[in-house]
Amino acid sequence: QTFGFIALVCFTLLASTSNDFSVRLLGKNWKRLHKLVYLIFWFIFLHVGLQNNMKYMLLIGGAGVLEVLSLLYDAWKKRQSVPVAVPSQPKESV
Repeated sequence: QTFGFIALVCFTLLASTSNDFSVRLLGKNWKRLHKLVYLIFWFIFLHVGLQNNMKYMLLIGGAGVLEVLSLLYDAWKKRQSVPVAVPSQPKESV
């Protein structure tokens, strides 16, 4: 029940900051705060897992694997989009 309570407290924090005023007030920290949802997901996974509810644990675990793969793909795409400095070619005389 501890993991479920932690998830509930974190979700309450996220819900209370899900408005335009909080976005303006927190600035770029708002996005950092709302990335907690990834951590909360694993608290829910542990909460369900410790209740021996295998059906939901497999469902949540499968979604968690997809979540991690999505984050890895996003990080990979960001690395691929970084512009590489290309040396300038000398102009040919005509």
